[in-house]
Amino acid sequence: MEKSPIAFLSYAHKDDRHGRVSELRTRLVSEVEMATGADFTIFQDRRDIHWGMVWRDRIEKSLDGVTFLIPILTPSFFKSEACRGEVQRFLERERELGRRDLVLPIYYIQADVMHDEALRRGDPLATELYERQYVSWSHLRHKDFENEEVRAALEKLAFQIKAALRRTSQPSPEEIKKPGPPSDVEKVPTSSTESLAEFRIAESSASVQANLLLDRARAALEASKYSTAEELGIQAATHAKNCRPIDGERAIEGFVLAAEAAAELKKPDGFDQHFQNAQDLIGNATTVLAARLYKARGHRYNDAKEFRAAAEAYWEAWRIYDVLSKDATDPAEKRSLENHAGDMAYMGNVMPLE
Repeated sequence: MEKSPIAFLSYAHKDDRHGRVSELRTRLVSEVEMATGADFTIFQDRRDIHWGMVWRDRIEKSLDGVTFLIPILTPSFFKSEACRGEVQRFLERERELGRRDLVLPIYYIQADVMHDEALRRGDPLATELYERQYVSWSHLRHKDFENEEVRAALEKLAFQIKAALRRTSQPSPEEIKKPGPPSDVEKVPTSSTESLAEFRIAESSASVQANLLLDRARAALEASKYSTAEELGIQAATHAKNCRPIDGERAIEGFVLAAEAAAELKKPDGFDQHFQNAQDLIGNATTVLAARLYKARGHRYNDAKEFRAAAEAYWEAWRIYDVLSKDATDPAEKRSLENHAGDMAYMGNVMPLE
């Protein structure tokens, strides 16, 4: 007997020319099943519509029957009437159910409408998706699925879906809104349209909370919402440190995100505190997070016109990126790390040291 799908993948076919989107779906299904111990199916039209089926009827029936919609956000997605129609249909169903947590976007390729506020104001659907909790995948889409960072991101996404599955077992939004002590997570909604109830994940584990907060912090930083990114980064690090054992990697990333945001906000005291917190956890490790931390330190001192300190920070970021690029085996990853190293060497060289 054919299994009823739990989620529906909405994507533009041209974005799957090399099968990467299909592989992402396959890997995600496997991760969710391992995270939950239960079967999990994601409907994909190219895979699940067989010869002779009326494809539109099959899609509409599947949309009406699934619990979650997973849109793969790209420039082609926003230009596709079919994709936009799928999202609109599911949003109507979500509203009928009195929920606002059943759309789980994956931001796959950067799209102008997601970054340009003027464009977004003219596109209600883009605005709706922008305000949802989306997962950024643009920095991962060229990496091998066996890459450690990709595997960790898939695991993180699987636990987010697990948390969402738990939320759907609650009988109604009214139950979620019952009075009770607010969680730390509820203190920082990321947009004025989000209620505290919509952002509530207090019943999740500290690890899941840290993952969700990191995703929101990354999204806020990418959208230049620096104050929000700093606050969410701190909260993510706090939850990661509350894990037993401590989730050091996510705690470091939380402090790094907070430091990057503080550097953009030109808050030297805040930056120095976040830098020290991250440095205490990183130690002498040579990682991308360490390189990002020193890059942010360069920006902090550059803004303060303390150019010698800025140059030292940029050269340290160069050293780390250079080591990582020499160790990288994936060509795309190697090229990206070399580019970052080149950028840091340039910044180190242009600092006026006198």
